[in-house]
Parts: sequence; C-alpha cells; structure tokens
Amino acid sequence: MTQSRKDIDFDLNQALEDLKAGKPMNGKDGFLTPLIKQLTEAALKAEQEQHIAGDEQPARTAHLQDRQISLWEL
Repeated sequence: MTQSRKDIDFDLNQALEDLKAGKPMNGKDGFLTPLIKQLTEAALKAEQEQHIAGDEQPARTAHLQDRQISLWEL
C-alpha cells in the first residue's frame, strides 16, 4: 500500500533548514526523528501485513527447506 503525499510527516526542506541552523539530527528534538519514526512504522506495518498474509507461505518455505536438505544429503 502506498502513502499519499499528505500522509508523509517528514519535511525535507525544513530538515535542510534545521541542518543549516545546527539543530540536532536525532533524539527527541532531532530533525530526522519524524523520518525515523515514519520509516519504522512503515517497516513494522509491512512486516505485520506479510505475517498476516503468510498463511500461504509456510508450505512453500517447508518445500524449500526440504529441497535444501536433499541438496546437503547429496
């Protein structure tokens, strides 16, 4: 699922201004904190969606594991 521009919290222009002004990059008041938060939330959401949709994947994974085992037995 893609995000629309209005869902993006990080403002690159503001971050560049903060960088020029010498503000901290990370931490509670860091200018990269909103970006880090957004990326972390997106990664967790994608992992959760993959886990929920993963009902079809275990059979494929087991098949690949069997194949790997048989290759090692050769």
